Amino acid sequence: MDIKKRTGQEGFTIAEIVIALSILSFGIVLVYGAFTNIVVVTDNIHSRFTAAYLAQEGLEIMRNLRDNNFIEGGSSAGGSGPSWTETQPAGDVDLGWVAVTSSSNGAYLMIGGGSGDRLYISSDSSQSWQETQPAGDIGGSWYAAASNSDGSHLIVGNYGSRLYVSSDSGQSWQETRPAGDIGKSWRTAASSSDGSHLVAGVIGGRLYVSSDYGETWQETRPAGNTDEWWVSVSSSSDGSHLIAGTGNSGRLYISSNYGQSWQEAQPAGNVNRDWYSTASSSDGSHLVAGVGGGRLYVSSDYGQSWQETRPAGDVDRNWFNASSNSSGSRLIVGASAGRLYISSNYGQSWQETRPAGDANGNWALVTISSNGSRLIAASSTGRVYVADFKSGSVGDGTSWREGLSGSPCDAGCMVDYTTRDSTGLLPWDESHLGIDDQGFYSYGQEAGSTIFKRKIVITPVAGLETEAMNVSVTVYWDYNGKSYSFQANENLYNWY
Repeated sequence: MDIKKRTGQEGFTIAEIVIALSILSFGIVLVYGAFTNIVVVTDNIHSRFTAAYLAQEGLEIMRNLRDNNFIEGGSSAGGSGPSWTETQPAGDVDLGWVAVTSSSNGAYLMIGGGSGDRLYISSDSSQSWQETQPAGDIGGSWYAAASNSDGSHLIVGNYGSRLYVSSDSGQSWQETRPAGDIGKSWRTAASSSDGSHLVAGVIGGRLYVSSDYGETWQETRPAGNTDEWWVSVSSSSDGSHLIAGTGNSGRLYISSNYGQSWQEAQPAGNVNRDWYSTASSSDGSHLVAGVGGGRLYVSSDYGQSWQETRPAGDVDRNWFNASSNSSGSRLIVGASAGRLYISSNYGQSWQETRPAGDANGNWALVTISSNGSRLIAASSTGRVYVADFKSGSVGDGTSWREGLSGSPCDAGCMVDYTTRDSTGLLPWDESHLGIDDQGFYSYGQEAGSTIFKRKIVITPVAGLETEAMNVSVTVYWDYNGKSYSFQANENLYNWY
C-alpha cells in the first residue's frame, strides 16, 4: 500500500525560481552599480579637493612673486637703477655691435656685430655664449635680428647679403628669400611671440611680411610702390599691430592688420624725419618712436596720438634704439654719442643709467625682455652689458608688477612651487603637473605625471591698470572619460 504524507507545503516551480533569481540579480547589480558610482564620485571629490589646493597654490605663488618684486625692486621714488655687468660674447675685445634680441624672459639672447663680425647666442641669460653661423664660417654685418617669446624661432639679416631663420634657437639655420635669390641690405626685423609672423626691411628697398615662419613672404608697401630706407620695425605679440620707420628723411607708418594696409603716423607733425628707433607693447597700444637728430615720442592709443618725451631734457639726440616690455610700462632708449635712459611709467619720466660709467657712448642697440626683468645694452664701438632689474629699480611704485604684467601670463602661463621670481614664468603649453618624491607638484622631469594641468592668466583690472591685476588660476583634469575644471580668482594689488 502506497502511503503519502501531506505536509501542507508545495515546492517552487521553475518559473518562480527563475523570477526570484532575476530579482535578486537585478538588486545585486543595482547595489554594485550604486557602490561603483559612490566610489567614482568619492574619488572625483578627492580630485576636486586636489584641484582646489593647486588653484590656491597658484595664487600664493603669484602673491609671492608680487611681494618679492616689491621688496627687491623698491617702491619709493628715486631708486638707484639697475646694476650692470659686462658680458663678452666675443671675448675681451671691443666690437661694433649692431643688433640684439631677447626671449620674453631674457634667458635666450642673440647679438651680432657689424663690419665682418660674428653672431652669438646665449641660452643662460648671457652667462655663456656660443657662436652661430647662419652663412657659414664667415663674418657679416648682422643688423636685423628678432626672436619669438621662448627664443626658439629666430630671424637674422646680413647687411648686403641674405636673410636667415632658425627654429631651434640658432643651432641650425635656413636661408629665406623675401626678395628672391639676391643679396639685400637687411636692416631691421621683428617677430610675433610665436614666431609665425615676421617682418623684415631693407635699406634702399622694400618691406616684407610672412605669416608662416618665413617660409613664404609678401611685399608690403606702407609708403607706396617706392624703395625706402627701412631702418626700424616693431610688432605686437600676435603680429597684427606693426610700426615701421624710414630713414633718409622719411615717414613713420602703423598697421593693425598684419601689414596688409598702413596708415602714416606723424608724431613730429607733417614733416620728414629719420625714424631710427621704434618699440611696441605686446598688444600694440603703447608705442615709442625716436628720431635720429631729433626727439623721442610715445603713444598710448596705437599711434593715433603722440606725446613728446624728454629723457635727456629739451635737446635733440640721435635716438638710435628703443625697447619696451610687454605692458609698455618699462622702456629703455639709447642715444648715439649720448646716454642711456630707462622709464618705468610709460615714458612719463626717465632716469639715466650708466653701464659704462659717467661717459657718453654710442648706444646703438638696447633691448628689454618682455617680462621687464632683463636689460641688454651695447655700444657700436665697445662692449655689451646686461642688467637684472631686481638688483635695483627706478622705484616709481610699478616694480611690483614687473614680470607679472604682460607676456607670458597675459595669454596663459604656468608655475610650480620652485618658481622663485618672474623669470621662471613659462608660457602655458598644457603640460601636466607631476608629483615628485617629496609629494610636491611640479613640472620637473623627475616628477611622475598626474592628471592635473594648471593655467594662470593675469589681466589688468579696468580703471586700475597700474594698481591692480586680476589673477585667474584654472586647474583642468580628466576623470572617467569626462573633463573637469576648478577656477580661483583674486585681484592682486601692490601690497597688503
